[in-house]
Amino acid sequence: MVVEVDYFGSMPRQFLTGMFFVCFSLLNLFWFIPDQVPVLVITDTGPTPVTFPIFICMAMMFLGIILVVLGAKELKERQPKKAVAIEQTSRIRLFVSIVSMFIYVLTTEYLGFRVSTFLFLLFFSRMLGYQKYLQAISFSVLSTACIYAVFTYLIQIPLPRGVIGW
Repeated sequence: MVVEVDYFGSMPRQFLTGMFFVCFSLLNLFWFIPDQVPVLVITDTGPTPVTFPIFICMAMMFLGIILVVLGAKELKERQPKKAVAIEQTSRIRLFVSIVSMFIYVLTTEYLGFRVSTFLFLLFFSRMLGYQKYLQAISFSVLSTACIYAVFTYLIQIPLPRGVIGW
């Protein structure tokens, strides 16, 4: 009896999620952030606009590494299982999620932070299962307002205003 083993299908979610966060943070650290602003983290006058994004990327990479280690431990403890087919809807959701994140990053400069974040969170919350529109809109508005308030008033980092000035 021959049993086919699909190791990618049997990978723990922690391992795959950790790998995603590590790759995403490295992509941001070495490609997106240097292209957007000069990479001076701290100057004589204090932190620069790039300080917080670099801090977030480093934290994301550190937490991703922790998830990879936990997932690797879980994978080591598992016995090989039969191949499990990934549902077509899961593949489509993964693809749509990645594409929507890239669209969000690309449109934030033109639409402004508030508009693009609201639209991104509204779309994402509907895609992840919020069935009621009022619930999804409330989540999007409150999250956008909280993030905007923290960056603008607490940390005092300007966010993109966009073409219409929002």
